[in-house]
Amino acid sequence: MKTVAPTLLFALVTGLMSTGCEWVALGIALSDDDCESDCCGDECWDDPPEAPPPDPPTIDFTIADWPPMGSASTLSISAQADNGLGNTTFFFRNTVLRSFNGETSATLSVTGAELGEGFGRLEVDVASWDGSISRRGVDGLLVDLTAPTAYVDDLNVVRAVGDHFSFYMADAWIVSGCELTVGDQIFTEQLDPGFPPTLGVDWDFSLVSIPSEDLPIGTHSASLRVWDAAGNESILPVAITIDGLPPDVGITSPVEDATLEGYFDLQVTASDDVPLPVAIEIHVGGALVATGTSPSTTITLSTEDFPAGPTEISATAVDEAGNRSAPLVRNVVFVAAE
Repeated sequence: MKTVAPTLLFALVTGLMSTGCEWVALGIALSDDDCESDCCGDECWDDPPEAPPPDPPTIDFTIADWPPMGSASTLSISAQADNGLGNTTFFFRNTVLRSFNGETSATLSVTGAELGEGFGRLEVDVASWDGSISRRGVDGLLVDLTAPTAYVDDLNVVRAVGDHFSFYMADAWIVSGCELTVGDQIFTEQLDPGFPPTLGVDWDFSLVSIPSEDLPIGTHSASLRVWDAAGNESILPVAITIDGLPPDVGITSPVEDATLEGYFDLQVTASDDVPLPVAIEIHVGGALVATGTSPSTTITLSTEDFPAGPTEISATAVDEAGNRSAPLVRNVVFVAAE
């Protein structure tokens, strides 16, 4: 125990006799060593109770199962704190900070463009004014910011009957549908909602095939619009030719009923209403002996390679769409060389 000066001790005793335990009135501050408990004589008192810690903020938000978030899509969270809300932080591909400005209950939103593109876990922190923080997270958030595309051949020539115009539409996440406009006709393909097994692993592809009978005959500058599940879309120009006419074929030489001996030239021509190469098939005696391309093909043959006597030479033209001309026949006579 500390030593108290005699003068102070006398004042202390006098004060105690007159007023009891009123230390403050005497202006004397004693250390903890001067009193081993919160009691003086028969009088005791309790320490003031500590204030309970404030409750952390509450957070409430949900993510829709479908569709995924796009650039303009919004995700909203609601939060509440009796002592006032401070900031909230969204953690995804990007980190986004928002302020509640001290409100006790409020809702804030963030867009897909702000969160950034990706597939994974979203976590949200909300802080109150006193510094307490609550965190909530959810798995499986998809934010798709990239437009889909389509894989179409540079040359699209199909037969008017029994054929298809086919292409693949694709997206990095979930491809959803397409619309092909050919002249005044519109063809739409819409896929069922759902997550493909390739999600987060590989691109999502879907084959689209339109019967040629449904497309107008002729050459067209079509427009192909492709969209994904998040609402991103692309528009691509597509050149399509629906070829309803077979090509023409002609045999310039030899002439009908010619008698041939030894070497001779066989000249065949071909043309089509579509300005593309035409394949030529040449048969002698029913056997394919040569092929060529338009506009003209000349081959040299020898009668020694074929049986002597009447022989049928035929030529057929096949265009880019697969249309075949009727075989053009020349009847000739092969003479065996002496």
